[in-house]
Amino acid sequence: MSDHLSRKVADIVSQFENVPKRGVHDRFTGLPYFSNIIADHISGYTQYVDDDGNLLYILNHQIKNDSSCRILFSKNLNGPFEKINTPASFNHTGGIQAVGKYLFVPCSRGDNSIVAVYDLKTRKEKPVIDFIHMAGSSAVGITDFIHNGTTYYLLLVSQGTTYNAYIAKVPKDGDMAKAVFKERGNFVLRNLPSNVHGRDIKCDGFGLVTERKEGIPDKVYMIGLQPDTHGLTYRDMMYLIELTINDTEVGFVRDTIKDKHLTSVGGVAGDAGTHFRWGAGININASNNLVVLATSRNIIAGTFLNATSWTSEAKHK
Repeated sequence: MSDHLSRKVADIVSQFENVPKRGVHDRFTGLPYFSNIIADHISGYTQYVDDDGNLLYILNHQIKNDSSCRILFSKNLNGPFEKINTPASFNHTGGIQAVGKYLFVPCSRGDNSIVAVYDLKTRKEKPVIDFIHMAGSSAVGITDFIHNGTTYYLLLVSQGTTYNAYIAKVPKDGDMAKAVFKERGNFVLRNLPSNVHGRDIKCDGFGLVTERKEGIPDKVYMIGLQPDTHGLTYRDMMYLIELTINDTEVGFVRDTIKDKHLTSVGGVAGDAGTHFRWGAGININASNNLVVLATSRNIIAGTFLNATSWTSEAKHK
């Protein structure tokens, strides 16, 4: 894998189906202390695996009344944690994803939103993608794909049930600062077929995955992660949505959407527990398998944070 490109999967449908219903409990310790658990909360979670198989845990944390948010990095569940800031005055962040070594972070300031991009090897911020101006941007997904011999990035930015699409040619030297993203319209995940749980898909975290098979054009899929807050069960739903991409717009295939109810493990009960409402995201691990991620709402007493992971390598339960 080149360090500016995503890991690919051979059969995302099988991997989606092989993700177990019940996840594995993880607990982060050694986190920096944040005292205001009413207003402060985790807003994004993903992982990065380099070419040597080294794993990096990445968390977003919003801080009330601060001029920016924090991105926390650690090579271990028990730290130590490194902190960097989001751009000044952009004090609301959402779901995150990396493509290769580049981390994409949606950041808002009132009605204005941008996507900040960071080099995970140097922890340095690249030029932000500042063409995105919308209220309430809540998450991003990013991947690369080949079309007619050219490699492109696809970036999705969510705004409620609307998903705004941007495409850029991948620079030959892999320098993300040279990538020029252009709008490719949007699609809305509402009033979906009756077999889709909830029928509306509003994600606080999601991810994009590219399926690559020899002799077949690349396919791009969205892994939607949505908490179902209806009733008392607070179910967490995972969706598999095939995307369509042409020269003018990005859409989705309505009739093939799959959904799955996942169960988190560990942490407190209720809506502050480990759910897709908080740190929700995905990763493709060093074995090219799908990993689904979630955290609870808060760093508890400045000491620990509960999380759950599900992987398609696990036996189906």
